[in-house]
Amino acid sequence: MQSVEIVTRYRDYTPYVDVTRSVRYLVDSVPAQFLVALREIVLTNTMAPSRHRRRRRVWSREVKRQASDARGLYHRASPGKAASIELFVDRVLEGLPRVVQLVPFVRDILLAKVLFHELGHHIHRTLSRQAGEAEDIAEEWARKMMARYVRRRYWYAIPLILLTGFVSRRMRVASHRTR
Repeated sequence: MQSVEIVTRYRDYTPYVDVTRSVRYLVDSVPAQFLVALREIVLTNTMAPSRHRRRRRVWSREVKRQASDARGLYHRASPGKAASIELFVDRVLEGLPRVVQLVPFVRDILLAKVLFHELGHHIHRTLSRQAGEAEDIAEEWARKMMARYVRRRYWYAIPLILLTGFVSRRMRVASHRTR
């Protein structure tokens, strides 16, 4: 089984933390059958691609958007070229204070959300051609892979996550009642 290569292509940018290691943990948590025909994951920043590629437009939920606004892109296989995923690390970690980037759980969750979403597009394209909106299907795959990853790597944090979710819901309900 050939492993997915993780490639860095930054231009005038250096992440504050070791993103490559986090992405390797995330990829290693994915069952091998979902990675078939995926050659590489490219870690880059928004300024690294050429001007032409940055200005390119991509479809998302039946709307064309600038590729440079995305946090990640899935490039499907074409004749002579294997499928790949591109993560724009500066967009993924945008607005996150450096001290928070040092917390592996937070960093991994942010990267996982984008990586697993793009991997969901790959799975939908290559393994399970489900009917429905491609973005919704990719999100569903991302949720499944995220749950698997958190259960395996951060099992000890699950009670805290559940408690935080419960308190957050209660606070939303309470604030909704006071309006």
